[in-house]
Amino acid sequence: MLPMPYGALAYVAKQPWADPQRISLLGFQTGDVWRIPAPADTTAFIVGPEQFKAAVAFVYSPLCGMKSRMAAPTLVINGISAPDAADRCPRVTAQQSAGGAPAEERVAPTLFKNFEPNSPMPDKIAFADWLRAEPQHAEMAAAQARDFFAQHLKP
Repeated sequence: MLPMPYGALAYVAKQPWADPQRISLLGFQTGDVWRIPAPADTTAFIVGPEQFKAAVAFVYSPLCGMKSRMAAPTLVINGISAPDAADRCPRVTAQQSAGGAPAEERVAPTLFKNFEPNSPMPDKIAFADWLRAEPQHAEMAAAQARDFFAQHLKP
């Protein structure tokens, strides 16, 4: 699955309506293992000379931090509600991303509460259901993503 974003990047970058200097990546993931496909390591599935200019990932993972250094500025919004996550996750991500592009992890414990065991919203199993049921949290997360992209994708 990792090659698909790079294929899309190569395609979009060649379109007359696209600005190759402002192509970013936005993704959602709710498992324990995740990886933003913009790594600065040699396992990247690079299709052409194009690179993502920024990335935002909405995740639900008890594992804090990056799996590798990022090639583009990256924001991870983690919906985990572990008591120590708000302090631990940003610190771990900062340490693990040293030497790569800037990376930041923010913890939003109410973001994906429906994916946790004993959730008050067990019937909301799809992300679209969550967006409709939790509009204030959805807007907060969307605002963070918009602000991050505005900062890193300046015209």
